[in-house]
Amino acid sequence: MIIPKGGTGLGSVSENGEWIEKSDMMYVNEDGSPADLVPSSYDGEIELKETVSIEFLLEHNITSIYSLQGEENHPDFVKAVAENKDVFTFVFNYRADYEGDPAFVIENEGEVFVLVGKKIEFEFIGLDGAGALDEDEPETEDVEDEFDFAMM
Repeated sequence: MIIPKGGTGLGSVSENGEWIEKSDMMYVNEDGSPADLVPSSYDGEIELKETVSIEFLLEHNITSIYSLQGEENHPDFVKAVAENKDVFTFVFNYRADYEGDPAFVIENEGEVFVLVGKKIEFEFIGLDGAGALDEDEPETEDVEDEFDFAMM
């Protein structure tokens, strides 16, 4: 491809260098199958039927926290969340798109919160070998403790 001097723009090209119209593109999953549009979480009711352990929640980087209405409006809901030994979870999507984020519902002192985040992928190296840090020895300069006023 040759782009003339001063030419700027944004576009998509195929592997053969042919221009692809945005309307011809589609979202796909990793296996190549068409991706499903995930509706916004604000578009309807969310049924809490899945739970995870608190350890699973702690494997996420929390990016948003939403406070839900408290005990005065929905005491049965607050009680159900508080008494559950695990953490309720669902897929949160601020607006309709093709990818949602994991969300968790927790209770604290009569208030219910929704925590939204991304899973942190930790790579387990193993227990066989000890790790080592490559730290360079800091260079030290010889500094004289005495100050010669005659040098001024």
